[in-house]
Amino acid sequence: MKESFKMANVAGIVVLSIIIFALAPFAVIWALNTVFPVLAIPMDFNTWLATILLCLLISGNRGVSNKN
Repeated sequence: MKESFKMANVAGIVVLSIIIFALAPFAVIWALNTVFPVLAIPMDFNTWLATILLCLLISGNRGVSNKN
């Protein structure tokens, strides 16, 4: 019984992560359109993909450093 609850929790977290990953770029586009109405960025797949790319480029490398 406990194992099924653990699997359900993992599945729920995975589904929630996918939903957030899919909707977050639209939230960024919506926010930019709200703050800067003159931009009028369309909500389509190309701008969704460009927003993901832009966010990845802005976030930079957050890897582990081996500084001693």
